[in-house]
Amino acid sequence: MPPSLVAPAVADLVPRRWRWARTLLRWLAAVVVAGWSLLLIAWLTLYWGILPHVGEWRPQIEARVSAAVGLPVTIGAIHVRSGGWVPALELTDVVLHDARQHEALRLPRVAAAVSARSLLALQLRFEQLLIEGARLEVRRDAQDRVFVAGLEMTGGRPGQGSPAADWFFQQHEFVIRHGTLRWIDERRGTEPLELTDVDVVVRNRLHRHAMRLDATPPAAWGERLSLRGEFTQRRLLGRPGDWRRWNGTVFADLPRADVSQLGRHVDLPFELHDGDGALRVWADVEAGKVRRATADLGLREVSVRLPDTVAEPLTLTQVQGRLQGERDARGWRVSAQQFGFVTGEGLRWPRGNFSLAVREGDGDVLGGELSADRLDLGLMARIAAHLPLAPALRQTLQERAPEGLVNQLSARWDGPADAPARYGVQARVVGLSIASLPSQVAGGVGQPGWRNASIDLDASERGGHAKLSLDQGALLLPGVFEQPELPFDRFAARLEWRIDEAKTPGLPPALTLKAQDVAFANADAQAELTATWRTGPGPADVPSGTGHRFPGRLEMSGKLLGGRGTAVARYLPLGVPAATRHYVAEAVQAGEVKSATFKVRGDLWDFPFSDPRTGEFRIAGQVEGVKLAYVPASLEASPADSALPAWPAFEQVAGELVFDRASMAIRNASGKVYGAALQRVNGAIPDLEHPVLAIDGLVRGPAAELLRYVHASPLQAWSGGSFAQSTATGAAELKLDLRIPLDDVDRTQVKGSVVLAGNDVRLRPDVPLLAAARGRVDFTQDGVRLVNTAARVLGGDMNFDGGTQPDGALRFNGQGTVTAEALRRADELGGAARLASALSGQLAYRLSLGFVDGQVEATLSSPLTGLGIDLPAPLGKPAEQPMPLRLETRLQRGAGAGAPLRDTLRLDLGGVLQAQYLRDLSGPVPRVLSGGIGVRAPAPQPAAGVQAQVVLASLDVDAWQGAIERLGGSPAAPTGPAAPGGADGYRPTTLKLQVQELAASSRTLTRVAASVSEADDGTWRASVDAAEMNGDLEWRPPRGGGAAGRLYARLKRLSLPPSEAQTVETYLASSPNSVPALDIVVDDFELSGKRLGRVEVQAVNRGSGLARDWRLTKLEVAVPEARLAGTGQWTGGGRSRSRMVMDFQLDLSDSGAFAERLGLGRVLRGGKGRMNGQIAWDGSPLAFHVPSLDGRVHLALDAGQFLKVAPGMGRLLGVLSLQALPRRLTLDFRDLFGEGFAFDNVTGDVTIRNGEAQTNNLRMRGVQAAVLMEGRADIEDETQDLRVIVVPELNAGTASLAYAVINPALGLGSFVAQMFLRKPLMAASTREFHISGTWADPKVERVARALDAPLPDMDRPASAPLPSRPPENRP
Repeated sequence: MPPSLVAPAVADLVPRRWRWARTLLRWLAAVVVAGWSLLLIAWLTLYWGILPHVGEWRPQIEARVSAAVGLPVTIGAIHVRSGGWVPALELTDVVLHDARQHEALRLPRVAAAVSARSLLALQLRFEQLLIEGARLEVRRDAQDRVFVAGLEMTGGRPGQGSPAADWFFQQHEFVIRHGTLRWIDERRGTEPLELTDVDVVVRNRLHRHAMRLDATPPAAWGERLSLRGEFTQRRLLGRPGDWRRWNGTVFADLPRADVSQLGRHVDLPFELHDGDGALRVWADVEAGKVRRATADLGLREVSVRLPDTVAEPLTLTQVQGRLQGERDARGWRVSAQQFGFVTGEGLRWPRGNFSLAVREGDGDVLGGELSADRLDLGLMARIAAHLPLAPALRQTLQERAPEGLVNQLSARWDGPADAPARYGVQARVVGLSIASLPSQVAGGVGQPGWRNASIDLDASERGGHAKLSLDQGALLLPGVFEQPELPFDRFAARLEWRIDEAKTPGLPPALTLKAQDVAFANADAQAELTATWRTGPGPADVPSGTGHRFPGRLEMSGKLLGGRGTAVARYLPLGVPAATRHYVAEAVQAGEVKSATFKVRGDLWDFPFSDPRTGEFRIAGQVEGVKLAYVPASLEASPADSALPAWPAFEQVAGELVFDRASMAIRNASGKVYGAALQRVNGAIPDLEHPVLAIDGLVRGPAAELLRYVHASPLQAWSGGSFAQSTATGAAELKLDLRIPLDDVDRTQVKGSVVLAGNDVRLRPDVPLLAAARGRVDFTQDGVRLVNTAARVLGGDMNFDGGTQPDGALRFNGQGTVTAEALRRADELGGAARLASALSGQLAYRLSLGFVDGQVEATLSSPLTGLGIDLPAPLGKPAEQPMPLRLETRLQRGAGAGAPLRDTLRLDLGGVLQAQYLRDLSGPVPRVLSGGIGVRAPAPQPAAGVQAQVVLASLDVDAWQGAIERLGGSPAAPTGPAAPGGADGYRPTTLKLQVQELAASSRTLTRVAASVSEADDGTWRASVDAAEMNGDLEWRPPRGGGAAGRLYARLKRLSLPPSEAQTVETYLASSPNSVPALDIVVDDFELSGKRLGRVEVQAVNRGSGLARDWRLTKLEVAVPEARLAGTGQWTGGGRSRSRMVMDFQLDLSDSGAFAERLGLGRVLRGGKGRMNGQIAWDGSPLAFHVPSLDGRVHLALDAGQFLKVAPGMGRLLGVLSLQALPRRLTLDFRDLFGEGFAFDNVTGDVTIRNGEAQTNNLRMRGVQAAVLMEGRADIEDETQDLRVIVVPELNAGTASLAYAVINPALGLGSFVAQMFLRKPLMAASTREFHISGTWADPKVERVARALDAPLPDMDRPASAPLPSRPPENRP
């Protein structure tokens, strides 16, 4: 069907109302098409007509832009870039100056894409603004206005805005790349901050704005940072630049930043000095203000000072976690998640969660809530000085120093935090420690504390309850005990307290504390108790006293299941007088309390309730194994006499100990003191305010233990120290009653007695034993008295009496008899007991003993009739002969209190022996200061040292040595300066001796006058003049532990018989290590009848232990005929043999005369030369041991003759004389050897080994012949085996030349014959012999020799051997 036919039909079918709609749509379509056509024409006009010429309009554009922004703007150039329908402009060198004509913004290049919306808005808008390398300045002035590139962006009050800000936030996208931003804060006055490499992106969509800034701060700030924000305008049609009405979120990411730099440019609620690390912050903004903030922290080395604090900044080495803060009109809230830190002191706050919410109204705190899963109280207290706390709270934390962990804390309160009207707290505290505080009132009870407590707490303003446990903890109760800290191994209690309003208006509430099911145990005790404490009814501002609020009223009862006795004093409250507590602490030194009960009831101000009407205090317990020092150490040192000893403690005491109010008692106790038993002991201090200890009892046991008690107690001092060294045996009984004022022990009263029933008593170690002593000894604090005492002493009966005298001395008098046999057994008498071995019989005596100042004064007298003395003259006597003896000691007191104590010891024995000593008694052993001994002469009285003077017609030293050895002494020489004077100084150090005849060591010295002295260093010096010797000697003892001393002698003459030489050899063999060093010079020395002239000997002994090393450093013997010089060493010892090695040189001027001096007889005539070498032998250095003799000797003699010798000492030399050869030779040599061989020289070397001498080059040469010898000779057996060659000397050359003068023909002929025929003649005349046999009867055999055998070389060196023996050719 054609359309023309269809259209009217369809039109007729459309309703009328749709026709009007179609017409309207047509008109709207026409308007839209017209509008887009106009826009297209305008855009094409702008694009093709205006923009290509925009550079020509640059001045007008600068003016219009300057007017628009309100600041001068200059543009370097404008270019148009077109890549499509949207044109793009590029501006270069755009500079914007602020109101002060400073360059606020420089844009090297700006690229802008024009937005088509500019046509709709009739305002130039850009799709994108891209700025490269912009240098932007942002400044805040002193009025807090912000200028960006000189343009004010603050906008005044909310609802207002700046045109520049409005235009900026209407642009679609704003981008800055690689720019520089400079922040100047004139309000803070800080240094400008410059950010480099700044990238900024701002996107604006209707009412939404998104921003991002990435920039690199200065190196000191940290790493590159990023800031982001997303905001929404609260009003869709509001001004875009009115940011004060924006809502949104700000996020800052600082991966590493120096937060101290941040604090200089950002307002923080605290002072931030140091710190760096990572920081991320989210902030919720409402109406331009921050309402909520969240920060993730990861910082190091932070130093922060919170507001309202004056302490040093808080230093945190590490901070981690998340912090959140929120504030609204109802208050504020702070919370943390997994927040932790480490302080500069190394204190670590572990990560945890907490929340604090505070309700406020009209500026006041209305209440709040606090919750935390973990709080470290100790760390909080330590950093409290850095927190903004109230001064009172800070002081409390400092004083109480809390420690511990609070877990699952939940607290709420209404009203101010420091004075809430209602509150509730639930928590569990572990390891809680709180310091105690002393009372502000003298003598009052302070605020308690505790250590390592665990508490389950539920408290409110009306009271509460808690379960308390202290395992390995302590309670601190100042004002209750002297040691306020009570440690516990375990402690458990249920606590309930109630706070009731006071019945009387104006008074503080009443407090009641109940402790139930209390059980504790520690090192001191184990106990159970219940207690109730309540405050008194008095007001709080009235000082403590009876009935007042403090210290309150206590009702406590309990039982002790066991405890240490030494801890009793520790648990006595301070209400018990201090003197009593200290006494109990020192008196009870050991033991245990098996069981006890205790009870306290009453007002604590009246403790210990001396008045029974005020209350009750009682402790009663059974004690065992107690060591009781009833007069403790603090009371021992008396002002009157600080040297008084302590009273010995009672041990193993068992009984009842009772504290009842103000008294203390020990009842029905038993125990021990040393080895004695205590019985029926009762003691008490009736009034602890005025402590006087009354104690009595009975002591039974060994007398030695009772005497030990006397020694260790003040009884010893009260007796003058007389029994300090006394001993006793047997059983005894002591009754003792003491009254001791504990505050003045000088007024102690004592009364007692000791009964002796056959006991053996020794008053001092050096006093004889009082055997089977009977009697009674009474004593008080004033002295001692003996009643009816007798004993057996030294084999006889003795009766004695005495006691303390008015002058304080203790004196006894006695008489009796003594036997020599008993004296010998009395070892306590020392030398007197040894002397008794020379005594026999008995004697009667009288004895007076006095004990003064702990020293003994004694007088002993006896005629010695009936006592025989078996000693050499002049001290020996028969028993019937009297020889009066008097021995006494007398004390000498010097002037002044500090003068040394001395005594004088005098001895007189029948006028024969007198002695007197002055002794110093200040040491443990009397020390001799001076003394003298006289034998048949008055005793000298020197000012210092001990001298002896002996004047006798004869003195048998051997007899006295034997007597001394029989008496147990030793005649040995002194060993050194350790004890000068010997025998504790009684031996004389100076001796003057005059004896007409002195017999010693089998020899006798006559007309002896000697002076002997000992120096302080132990050196002895003597000057001796006798017929047999004369000179000076000095003996120096060994130094530093040496083996021997040193003998120095300078003698004019000395004669030693053979017996003395043998004695010296015996001494060297038996005591080699005691051989001293020698330095001896004798001008005229005679040994065994041989005068050896001047002798010098120097030797030193370096041996130690069993080793011997005696070195002879110098030996010189000088006589007119010879001089001997040598050195040597004598070694060995122990298991090795002793051996002497000596190097010597003997220079001979007349060998024959020297041999005669040595007693060898006339074996040699003349002979001058030298013998040297080294020889060694076993045994003594003064006695040759021929079988072990070794060595090597070189001999060289000139011009001598061997003579005929008889057998004896010259036998060996007889071999060399060849005198036996004429009797056994067929040739005629009698004119040569009949009287011995005359020689021009003798040379050779002799080697000695094990006593056998060998030579291979001994050569004797004379005028007529030369003799060469080799072979051996046994010195011990006196045998030989020698080969001897005799070569006649045919040399007439000199005579022939003489004849040539007289008869030339005859003389020259003889000389020529001599020259040509000498050696054949000598070879024909040479004879060889073999000599064997003994020296006394040598056997000489001729050895056949070939005529053509070579002659020995007579001019060869002495050390060369003889020519080899030719083959024997016997006829």
